[in-house]
Amino acid sequence: MYPLDKVKNSEGIRRTLTPTAEDLLEPDNNADPFPPLLRNLLEDYAATGIPPAYIPMEEDNE
Repeated sequence: MYPLDKVKNSEGIRRTLTPTAEDLLEPDNNADPFPPLLRNLLEDYAATGIPPAYIPMEEDNE
């Protein structure tokens, strides 16, 4: 192992990242608000008739 130059390492200079094509696209406003795993759990609860363990809150748009 080589000794670590802590002074040079602490300068905080990092390379900049160029934006990718995905970063430049506008977000999809019609996207599902739930992550895929939670969506699957909610669908399983709906199929069994048992109330879901997670009930989403209604957002107040004031």
